[in-house]
Amino acid sequence: MHYQKNERLTGLIENKRVVLVGPAQYLVGRGLGNAINEYDTVCRVNYMAPSNFVSDYGNRTDIMFYNCATLSLEQMEQHFEKYPDFTENLKLTVCPVVKGLGPDKWTEWPSDYIAPVVTNFNSINKYGIDFHWIGMSNYRYLFDVINCREPSSGPLSMKIILEHNPKEFFITGITFYLDGIENSYFKDYATEANGYRGPGHPQKKQIEFFKKCVLRKNVKIDSHLNSLLKIKHSNVKII
Repeated sequence: MHYQKNERLTGLIENKRVVLVGPAQYLVGRGLGNAINEYDTVCRVNYMAPSNFVSDYGNRTDIMFYNCATLSLEQMEQHFEKYPDFTENLKLTVCPVVKGLGPDKWTEWPSDYIAPVVTNFNSINKYGIDFHWIGMSNYRYLFDVINCREPSSGPLSMKIILEHNPKEFFITGITFYLDGIENSYFKDYATEANGYRGPGHPQKKQIEFFKKCVLRKNVKIDSHLNSLLKIKHSNVKII
Protein backbone atom coordinates (compact mmCIF):
# COMPACT_ATOMS: atom_id res chain seq x y z
CA MET A 1 0.00 0.00 0.00
CA HIS A 2 1.26 3.48 -0.87
CA TYR A 3 0.22 6.96 0.21
CA GLN A 4 -1.80 8.78 -2.45
CA LYS A 5 -0.36 12.29 -2.66
CA ASN A 6 -2.49 15.40 -2.87
CA GLU A 7 -1.66 17.84 -5.67
CA ARG A 8 -2.27 20.91 -3.52
CA LEU A 9 -0.04 19.59 -0.74
CA THR A 10 2.65 18.65 -3.23
CA GLY A 11 2.72 22.22 -4.50
CA LEU A 12 3.12 23.60 -0.98
CA ILE A 13 5.65 21.05 0.29
CA GLU A 14 7.71 19.31 -2.40
CA ASN A 15 11.29 20.63 -2.50
CA LYS A 16 10.33 23.38 -0.04
CA ARG A 17 11.69 24.31 3.39
CA VAL A 18 8.85 23.28 5.69
CA VAL A 19 8.30 23.77 9.42
CA LEU A 20 5.70 22.03 11.58
CA VAL A 21 4.97 24.01 14.75
CA GLY A 22 3.19 22.33 17.63
CA PRO A 23 1.46 24.17 20.49
CA ALA A 24 3.89 23.25 23.29
CA GLN A 25 4.42 25.82 26.03
CA TYR A 26 8.22 25.51 25.93
CA LEU A 27 8.46 27.76 22.87
CA VAL A 28 7.29 30.76 24.91
CA GLY A 29 10.29 33.03 25.45
CA ARG A 30 12.49 31.23 22.90
CA GLY A 31 12.15 33.91 20.20
CA LEU A 32 11.77 31.49 17.28
CA GLY A 33 9.08 33.55 15.56
CA ASN A 34 11.25 35.09 12.85
CA ALA A 35 12.99 31.79 12.10
CA ILE A 36 9.60 30.08 11.74
CA ASN A 37 8.29 32.81 9.44
CA GLU A 38 11.29 32.43 7.13
CA TYR A 39 10.33 28.89 6.07
CA ASP A 40 8.72 28.44 2.67
CA THR A 41 5.73 26.66 4.21
CA VAL A 42 4.59 27.00 7.83
CA CYS A 43 2.40 24.18 9.15
CA ARG A 44 0.63 23.97 12.50
CA VAL A 45 -1.27 21.26 14.34
CA ASN A 46 -4.86 22.03 15.38
CA TYR A 47 -4.37 25.80 15.54
CA MET A 48 -3.35 28.88 13.58
CA ALA A 49 -0.63 31.28 14.74
CA PRO A 50 -1.37 32.56 18.30
CA SER A 51 -1.42 36.35 18.03
CA ASN A 52 -0.16 36.84 21.60
CA PHE A 53 3.08 34.97 20.95
CA VAL A 54 4.23 36.14 17.53
CA SER A 55 7.86 36.52 18.64
CA ASP A 56 7.94 32.87 19.71
CA TYR A 57 5.58 31.07 17.29
CA GLY A 58 5.60 33.36 14.26
CA ASN A 59 2.52 34.84 12.60
CA ARG A 60 2.19 32.76 9.44
CA THR A 61 0.10 29.66 8.91
CA ASP A 62 0.12 28.19 5.41
CA ILE A 63 -1.19 24.72 6.28
CA MET A 64 -3.21 23.83 9.35
CA PHE A 65 -3.50 20.13 10.14
CA TYR A 66 -6.78 19.96 12.03
CA ASN A 67 -8.50 16.85 13.38
CA CYS A 68 -12.00 18.32 12.80
CA ALA A 69 -13.18 16.65 16.00
CA THR A 70 -16.87 17.15 16.67
CA LEU A 71 -16.24 18.44 20.19
CA SER A 72 -13.74 21.08 19.05
CA LEU A 73 -15.77 22.63 16.23
CA GLU A 74 -17.24 25.44 18.30
CA GLN A 75 -13.81 26.49 19.55
CA MET A 76 -12.30 26.41 16.05
CA GLU A 77 -15.21 28.38 14.60
CA GLN A 78 -14.66 31.04 17.26
CA HIS A 79 -10.95 31.00 16.42
CA PHE A 80 -11.74 31.65 12.75
CA GLU A 81 -13.97 34.58 13.67
CA LYS A 82 -11.51 36.06 16.17
CA TYR A 83 -8.52 35.96 13.80
CA PRO A 84 -9.82 36.74 10.28
CA ASP A 85 -6.34 37.74 9.06
CA PHE A 86 -5.04 34.21 9.73
CA THR A 87 -8.13 32.72 8.12
CA GLU A 88 -7.72 34.80 4.97
CA ASN A 89 -4.04 33.89 4.60
CA LEU A 90 -4.44 30.19 5.36
CA LYS A 91 -3.65 28.32 2.15
CA LEU A 92 -4.95 24.88 3.15
CA THR A 93 -6.52 22.97 6.01
CA VAL A 94 -5.73 19.25 6.06
CA CYS A 95 -7.66 16.73 8.13
CA PRO A 96 -5.32 13.79 8.88
CA VAL A 97 -7.91 11.61 10.67
CA VAL A 98 -11.27 9.95 9.98
CA LYS A 99 -13.10 9.90 13.31
CA GLY A 100 -15.20 12.81 14.49
CA LEU A 101 -15.92 11.17 17.84
CA GLY A 102 -14.07 8.55 19.84
CA PRO A 103 -16.75 5.84 19.47
CA ASP A 104 -16.82 6.04 15.65
CA LYS A 105 -16.17 2.53 14.27
CA TRP A 106 -13.94 3.60 11.40
CA THR A 107 -12.55 0.10 10.75
CA GLU A 108 -15.98 -0.87 9.43
CA TRP A 109 -16.11 1.97 6.89
CA PRO A 110 -15.42 1.15 3.21
CA SER A 111 -12.63 2.83 1.24
CA ASP A 112 -15.03 5.21 -0.50
CA TYR A 113 -16.73 6.29 2.74
CA ILE A 114 -16.85 10.04 3.42
CA ALA A 115 -16.05 10.37 7.12
CA PRO A 116 -17.93 12.77 9.43
CA VAL A 117 -14.84 14.97 9.77
CA VAL A 118 -15.55 16.30 6.27
CA THR A 119 -19.06 17.41 7.20
CA ASN A 120 -17.67 18.81 10.45
CA PHE A 121 -15.24 21.15 8.71
CA ASN A 122 -17.72 22.18 6.05
CA SER A 123 -20.14 23.22 8.80
CA ILE A 124 -17.71 25.90 10.07
CA ASN A 125 -15.99 26.82 6.81
CA LYS A 126 -17.69 30.16 6.18
CA TYR A 127 -14.54 31.65 4.68
CA GLY A 128 -13.96 29.40 1.67
CA ILE A 129 -10.81 27.84 3.16
CA ASP A 130 -9.26 25.24 0.87
CA PHE A 131 -9.77 21.87 2.55
CA HIS A 132 -8.24 18.44 2.03
CA TRP A 133 -9.27 15.27 3.83
CA ILE A 134 -6.78 12.43 3.39
CA GLY A 135 -9.44 9.73 2.87
CA MET A 136 -9.93 6.23 4.19
CA SER A 137 -7.18 4.48 2.22
CA ASN A 138 -4.50 6.97 3.20
CA TYR A 139 -5.59 6.87 6.83
CA ARG A 140 -5.36 3.07 6.88
CA TYR A 141 -1.86 3.34 5.46
CA LEU A 142 -0.79 5.85 8.13
CA PHE A 143 -2.48 3.85 10.87
CA ASP A 144 -0.46 0.76 9.91
CA VAL A 145 2.81 2.67 9.63
CA ILE A 146 2.48 4.44 12.98
CA ASN A 147 1.22 1.21 14.55
CA CYS A 148 -0.71 2.92 17.32
CA ARG A 149 -4.27 2.32 18.51
CA GLU A 150 -5.13 6.03 18.18
CA PRO A 151 -2.50 8.12 16.33
CA SER A 152 -2.31 11.80 17.27
CA SER A 153 -2.59 14.60 14.73
CA GLY A 154 1.09 15.52 15.21
CA PRO A 155 2.71 12.25 14.06
CA LEU A 156 0.09 11.84 11.34
CA SER A 157 0.94 15.33 10.04
CA MET A 158 4.66 14.59 10.10
CA LYS A 159 4.25 11.50 7.96
CA ILE A 160 1.94 13.28 5.50
CA ILE A 161 4.50 16.07 5.09
CA LEU A 162 7.30 13.57 4.51
CA GLU A 163 5.20 11.73 1.91
CA HIS A 164 5.18 14.99 -0.08
CA ASN A 165 9.00 15.26 -0.15
CA PRO A 166 10.10 18.50 1.52
CA LYS A 167 13.64 19.72 0.89
CA GLU A 168 14.04 20.47 4.58
CA PHE A 169 11.68 19.74 7.46
CA PHE A 170 11.93 21.38 10.89
CA ILE A 171 9.78 20.07 13.77
CA THR A 172 9.30 22.19 16.88
CA GLY A 173 6.75 22.72 19.66
CA ILE A 174 6.09 18.98 20.03
CA THR A 175 6.54 17.08 23.32
CA PHE A 176 4.67 13.76 23.06
CA TYR A 177 3.41 14.89 26.50
CA LEU A 178 6.82 14.11 28.04
CA ASP A 179 6.87 17.61 29.56
CA GLY A 180 3.57 16.95 31.31
CA ILE A 181 0.09 17.69 30.04
CA GLU A 182 0.06 21.22 31.44
CA ASN A 183 3.08 22.18 29.30
CA SER A 184 1.82 20.68 26.06
CA TYR A 185 -0.18 23.76 25.03
CA PHE A 186 0.53 27.49 25.07
CA LYS A 187 -1.81 29.64 27.15
CA ASP A 188 -5.23 30.16 25.55
CA TYR A 189 -4.75 27.31 23.06
CA ALA A 190 -8.10 27.50 21.32
CA THR A 191 -9.12 24.13 19.95
CA GLU A 192 -9.42 21.72 22.87
CA ALA A 193 -13.05 20.95 23.65
CA ASN A 194 -14.40 22.52 26.83
CA GLY A 195 -10.94 23.19 28.22
CA TYR A 196 -9.91 19.52 28.03
CA ARG A 197 -6.21 18.87 28.37
CA GLY A 198 -4.88 15.36 27.99
CA PRO A 199 -2.95 13.10 25.61
CA GLY A 200 -5.89 10.82 24.75
CA HIS A 201 -3.58 8.74 22.54
CA PRO A 202 -0.95 6.13 23.47
CA GLN A 203 2.41 7.86 23.14
CA LYS A 204 5.00 5.04 23.37
CA LYS A 205 4.26 3.65 19.91
CA GLN A 206 4.20 7.12 18.42
CA ILE A 207 7.58 7.96 19.89
CA GLU A 208 8.95 4.72 18.42
CA PHE A 209 7.48 5.69 15.05
CA PHE A 210 9.02 9.16 15.31
CA LYS A 211 12.49 7.79 16.03
CA LYS A 212 12.31 5.09 13.37
CA CYS A 213 10.38 6.71 10.52
CA VAL A 214 10.51 10.50 10.93
CA LEU A 215 14.07 11.29 11.93
CA ARG A 216 16.29 11.47 8.87
CA LYS A 217 19.06 13.74 7.60
CA ASN A 218 16.82 16.45 6.17
CA VAL A 219 14.62 16.53 9.29
CA LYS A 220 15.66 19.03 11.95
CA ILE A 221 14.28 19.06 15.51
CA ASP A 222 14.82 21.56 18.29
CA SER A 223 17.15 20.86 21.20
CA HIS A 224 14.30 20.68 23.71
CA LEU A 225 12.62 17.80 21.87
CA ASN A 226 15.99 16.16 21.32
CA SER A 227 16.55 16.23 25.09
CA LEU A 228 13.03 15.04 25.93
CA LEU A 229 13.44 11.98 23.72
CA LYS A 230 16.98 11.37 25.00
CA ILE A 231 18.41 11.02 21.54
CA LYS A 232 21.38 12.49 19.72
CA HIS A 233 19.90 13.46 16.39
CA SER A 234 22.44 14.80 13.91
CA ASN A 235 20.30 17.77 12.83
CA VAL A 236 19.29 19.88 15.84
CA LYS A 237 18.46 23.56 16.26
CA ILE A 238 19.61 24.88 19.62
CA ILE A 239 16.89 26.89 21.36
